[in-house]
Amino acid sequence: MGRCLYALSTLILFNFLETKYLSNCCYICVEFQNYRIMSLLSSDFDIKDEDVFRNYLHSLIADEVKVGLNRNNAVLLFDPHDEFDLHYLQGVLEGPTAYYDMSQCKSGDYEVFVKQYVLPLVNGQIDYLLVDNVDKIPDIEEKDVFEILLKLIAKGEEYDPFQNILYVDKGSEHICRTGTIDFDKYKNRLIMRCEEKPSFLEPFTCHIVDCRNFVLLIHFYLEKSDKAFPLMLIFGKESGNSRLDECKRWVHEVCNSVDSKGHPFKQGNEYFLDKDGNQQKISDHTELLNRVILPESVTPETEFLLLHRYVDQFNPEALKYALDVVREHQLPVVFLTNSYEYNPNIDLQGFKVYHLK
Repeated sequence: MGRCLYALSTLILFNFLETKYLSNCCYICVEFQNYRIMSLLSSDFDIKDEDVFRNYLHSLIADEVKVGLNRNNAVLLFDPHDEFDLHYLQGVLEGPTAYYDMSQCKSGDYEVFVKQYVLPLVNGQIDYLLVDNVDKIPDIEEKDVFEILLKLIAKGEEYDPFQNILYVDKGSEHICRTGTIDFDKYKNRLIMRCEEKPSFLEPFTCHIVDCRNFVLLIHFYLEKSDKAFPLMLIFGKESGNSRLDECKRWVHEVCNSVDSKGHPFKQGNEYFLDKDGNQQKISDHTELLNRVILPESVTPETEFLLLHRYVDQFNPEALKYALDVVREHQLPVVFLTNSYEYNPNIDLQGFKVYHLK
């Protein structure tokens, strides 16, 4: 790729690196109903398109659910902002489904849940069991056995769902007994949703799908989209800085990315180190300002550049830098901004832009 330049926080390192990036992608174009969703340049979603956008995100989640099921796993949808409607899967999955909301169960409902939901799954009357709000089971007498049953189905273990019922309010033993059920045959038929990951579900028990919109969009951009354009997420007034900060935390925890505010020679630095380690003044090498220089910490394993500016977020130089990095280095760029600095006159041509609430 030739000579690349790298920036340190106060000094700039001038060095060589041979970098190769895989471009294994397709153009982002999703058909849903009668609408076509493509990269939105400088226009907001109107009221009608918000529903289309929500359905588009739901379709991405449904695809990830199918991935987990095909891997013979139960699926746990992590939805901390209550953005996904579990009923959506009833129109997507092949075969009959049953829906149960754990937050609404009351004392005595464990036996009902077993008879009307679990046994029909085992007997083939339904193909998928959708269990909502598994982290919000009320503090009732049967809470423990609800959690045990869900955990054992998810893990694919054997269990007699009637042997540990904690209440006897009918004056006799429960006459409906099935014997031991091997849930290994049915674990990939269980789909659960939660706002907080419940402690009773052990790590790696389920295929976890993160339903947060920024996670879905970044994941799709990196895995399936055309990365010839930078991705810009504009966080709206409803979420404010908190959702943007949450997005940055997720990126730092999960992704192999490098932070940037723009061209490293234009961030107030006065000096750089050349390839021999000698300190040089940037002002004596103004020709470098026209080079597309990557941050020092970028390596061939870097997934993308995370570009965010706390002030002057839509700075024209920063926008140009993002476009140049993608074009010249084939390195994906995720650009995070807030809607309070956005105006329709800003030229975002060449970006994939999504306005998030």
